[in-house]
Amino acid sequence: MIFRPYQNECLKALALGRRHMFSRQLTFLPTGAGKTVVFLEYARRALAAWKSVLILAHREDLVIQAAEKARAMGMQPGIEMDQQQASPDDRLVVASVASLWGARNRVRREFDLIIVDEAHHSMSPKWKRFLESLSPRFDKEYLGVTATPFRMDRQKLTDWWEQVAYEISLPELIAQGYLCRIMVQCLPLAVNLPAVSGEMPPEQADAIITPILRDIAKAVVDATRDRRSVVVFLPLIETSRRFAAMLRDHGVTAEHVDGTMEREQAMTDFREGRVKFLCNVAVLTEGWDEPCVDCVVPLRPIKSTSLYQQIVGRGTRLFSGKDHLLLLDLLWQTKQHYARAATLFSDDPELAYMAAKQSVGRKLDLQDLATETQRALRIAREMALARKAKAEAKRAAYTISLEDFCKRHHVNPAPPVPVSGTSGTPMATEKQLAILKRFHVKIPEGGITRATASTLMSRCLARRR
Repeated sequence: MIFRPYQNECLKALALGRRHMFSRQLTFLPTGAGKTVVFLEYARRALAAWKSVLILAHREDLVIQAAEKARAMGMQPGIEMDQQQASPDDRLVVASVASLWGARNRVRREFDLIIVDEAHHSMSPKWKRFLESLSPRFDKEYLGVTATPFRMDRQKLTDWWEQVAYEISLPELIAQGYLCRIMVQCLPLAVNLPAVSGEMPPEQADAIITPILRDIAKAVVDATRDRRSVVVFLPLIETSRRFAAMLRDHGVTAEHVDGTMEREQAMTDFREGRVKFLCNVAVLTEGWDEPCVDCVVPLRPIKSTSLYQQIVGRGTRLFSGKDHLLLLDLLWQTKQHYARAATLFSDDPELAYMAAKQSVGRKLDLQDLATETQRALRIAREMALARKAKAEAKRAAYTISLEDFCKRHHVNPAPPVPVSGTSGTPMATEKQLAILKRFHVKIPEGGITRATASTLMSRCLARRR
C-alpha cells in the first residue's frame, strides 16, 4: 500500500517515540487525512512482530469502519461488539468501549498494543479508568489518534498521554493538495445568541433557529444551486425532519436521518446523487466518509472547536469533479466564543467574527479570507495602540508638577508624608489622586495629604467652571 508523505512521517515518528520508551503516544490528523489507515498500518507492523493489538472505538459505526478497512489491508480482525465476540486466537481485535466496559471478563487477555480511535474522548474519567484497568503490565503500548486536540472542558490530552508524536493541520493539508480548499459564505441572517455556560443545549438552539427556519431553507437553496451533495446539521430530530420538508417545498430532493431509524437507503441515495440534501442530528459527525459532500451547513451554534472541525471535515475529502467545499454559516451575534469558519485557521475570536461579517452574502476562499482579515485586524490593533500612545504622550506633555500648580493657583500645600500613617495625617484617597491625575497634576512620590488634595481639586474644578 502506498502512503502519503505525511502518513509515512507519522509512522516514523511513532516508531521513534517507541524506541525512546514513550508508551502513550498521541497523533493529530485532521478529518480526511486517513488516520484510520495510519493506525491500521501501525497495527499491521505490530502484528508482524508477533504482538497482539486491541483497537477501541466509542461508536459501533467506527468499529465496523475500522474492521472493514483492516480486512481491505489484508488483516483478519475479531470484533467485540454487542453479541459479537472475538476468538481468543484473534491477535487483532476491534471493539466498542461500551461492550467491553459492560463485560469486563472480555478483556482478561493481554494485548501488547492498544489503539484508541477518536482519542479526544479518552480524557473522561470513565475512559481513563477503563484504559488503566486493561492491564498492569509496564511494557504495554497505547496509541491515541484524533482529528483535534480540543476539548470543551479544556482538559489537555497530554495530562494522560505522554507525548504528541505527530500532528499536521488542516491548512497544511489543503496547501499540499491532500484536502480540498474551503469556500465560505455567511447567510444574510443574523441570529442573536444568549450567554450560556458550556455548549448550548439542543432545545435552546432549536428555539433560536425555529422562527427563521423557512428563511434559512430558502437562503440555503439559493446558495447551493451549483452544489451536488449538501449535508445539514440541526439540533433536534423533529426540526431536522421539518427542515428537509421545507427544502422539498423549494423543489429539491432532501432526506432526514438520525440514530433512531434505518438510514441505509437514504445514505445510498445521497451517495449516488438521487438525494441532494441530507439533514441529520449528531449521526454524521464521526465515522462517516463520503467524499462527494461538497457543501456543509451547520445550523446550530457550536462552541466546541473539535466538533466544528469534525462537521466541516465531512466535506474536505477530494472527489472527482469537486473543486472546493462550500461552508455555509449563520451570522451568530454574541460576545461569547463560538466556532466559526475562520476558527479552522485561527483561534482569535475577533478575527473569526470579522471574517464572518465580510463573507455575508459572498463566497470567499477561507484561507485567503483568514489571511486578509488577520492582516486587517493587525493593522487596526496597531492603529489603536498608536492612538493610545499618542493620547498618553499628549497627557504627559500637559502634566504639571505639584509645586508649579500650587504657585500658579496660590495654594500653600502641606508637606508630603513619606510613609502613610506615620504622621497621623490622613493621606489623599485613591479617588482624589485619580481626579488630580485627570487634571494632569503630577503627585510627588511621598504623596499628599487629604486636605491638600481637597484644596487642589477645588481649584481644578473652579478652573473648569
